[in-house]
Amino acid sequence: MKKHLKLIYVLSTILILANCTAKDNQVNTSKEKEVAVEKTETPEKKDIKQKPKPPEKSAWQIAREKRNKKAKDYEEKLEKLEDELDKKREFIKKQVPLYTLKKELDAGKCRANFYDYDNKSFAYITFTELKENKDTYYGKQKLTTPKGKILEYGITYKAGIKKEEENTYYVSNIDLITQIDIIKTENEIIEKQVHGEICNLKNDKDSEEIKKIFEEYENEKYPYTDEWNKLAVLDYVKGNFTNSGYDEYFVMFYENDGRDFIQGFNILRIKCFIVSNKKILKEYYINSLGGIGFHPDPNINYLDYSRNIVHKLKDFGFQFSQGWVNDFNQNGRNEIYFASQLNFDDPVLFIIEFDDKEFITNYVSTYSYEINSVDWKTKTIETKHQNKLNKYTNIGNFQIDVFRWNENSNEFIFEKKEYIMEE
Repeated sequence: MKKHLKLIYVLSTILILANCTAKDNQVNTSKEKEVAVEKTETPEKKDIKQKPKPPEKSAWQIAREKRNKKAKDYEEKLEKLEDELDKKREFIKKQVPLYTLKKELDAGKCRANFYDYDNKSFAYITFTELKENKDTYYGKQKLTTPKGKILEYGITYKAGIKKEEENTYYVSNIDLITQIDIIKTENEIIEKQVHGEICNLKNDKDSEEIKKIFEEYENEKYPYTDEWNKLAVLDYVKGNFTNSGYDEYFVMFYENDGRDFIQGFNILRIKCFIVSNKKILKEYYINSLGGIGFHPDPNINYLDYSRNIVHKLKDFGFQFSQGWVNDFNQNGRNEIYFASQLNFDDPVLFIIEFDDKEFITNYVSTYSYEINSVDWKTKTIETKHQNKLNKYTNIGNFQIDVFRWNENSNEFIFEKKEYIMEE
């Protein structure tokens, strides 16, 4: 009996201990779950740096960005047009013979007045005929005009006079061989020269008011990329260029940075505005390569650049600060002969004329704008400038070039080059 009671006591004790252990396990499990839940619900905090929100742009900033984008887009459009005009100039320069080496002449070619900086070499022109006589070469070349007309020229090269230059040959003269038809000019046109009334900024009684109209219009509609500076009118010519029946202005703009005008300010844009009652009805952009602007007052000479100022020329229509207006090609419409002193390059002389849709810019000369004389009957323009290579040749200290208007191809054709000696 005692054994049975002892057994029952032992079993009872075991059951009680087991029951207590189970409860303890339940409590521990419950606590672990609670801790897990707590950990899930409240994870450890970490140092996470959140990017601050950008401040909202002010109305002034938004307007400024819009203005700068508009200016940039417009300037890029104009640059593409200028690139096309510059390519035309490169084409012409590749047709202009330059000093060359004897070995190049012996190979039947000569250097052209164009250097390719990417390939580090000159462009070359080939001869169709070439003969040597002591220190002189005589040859013929076929050259192409921008309008595609092929012309034949005779050219003479002479050896340099200095010992170190004996293998270098210089152009002494060029003459057009191909015959060009000449349509003679009526005496009435020679006497009149310009169609309609004409004046420039200096002579216009309304110049201050008109200048303000153009400057406000251009700066508002086509602002310049430098937001701190404004476009200002350098000069304008009021005349008849498109036969619109309204007032027409050929306007040149430069960048006004607040200083007085000095030699070196570039002409940034040229436009023709059609105006009625001092309101702009229409505008035409005129393509050009810009260049240094000459002061509207011909009596002012900056930095003693006397040869950079467009000089007075008789019998060539109306003269303004940057060139001349007339109907020299005699097609019944005024054209503009625009002198441009390009930065770090040869000066050029443009002919700018309206063609019923837009203004077309072409070249008279790609290396000089200094007109020495004109001949209305033969429609020739003669330029004259210093020959910087005379110390190597002694053929003449001034270079003379003649350009003739050709009705068939509607362009100026290079006709003659020679050198003269003057004191």
